[in-house]
Amino acid sequence: MNLFSNGEGESSMHKYETSIFAELECSGYWRLQSNEPSLTAKLRHRASEESSPWSITGTPLNAKSPWVFRRRFTCSTNAKKSLERIMIKLDAEPFELVSLIDCKGWTIKRPSAARNKVKLNARLTENQQCNGEEKEVA
Repeated sequence: MNLFSNGEGESSMHKYETSIFAELECSGYWRLQSNEPSLTAKLRHRASEESSPWSITGTPLNAKSPWVFRRRFTCSTNAKKSLERIMIKLDAEPFELVSLIDCKGWTIKRPSAARNKVKLNARLTENQQCNGEEKEVA
């Protein structure tokens, strides 16, 4: 199952995509599918450790294809928390976990660079206006 394909061989979302979803039931095996290099490197390292609960289930066919990892969780909350912890330790980029359609998993949504730039420019303009108003009042 490839959650990233739009049926035309192209990604339907951002450049890097990560999802975690239950194989069958919420208590049991879960799959984490990602093409984000820093995340897949970390999970490949973990999967190589003997005591790790993670295993590699699928390898990418090309640079855009995802790695697929598998591990057991007792409930969906534990799967979600595990992915959150991994992502927080991995980098400081903001992310949001968005529920999949069937509610048996999540995908990571990151703000686009263009949207971040617009927000930053709006904040800078707002700060300049505030600073100017403060100078006029003083």
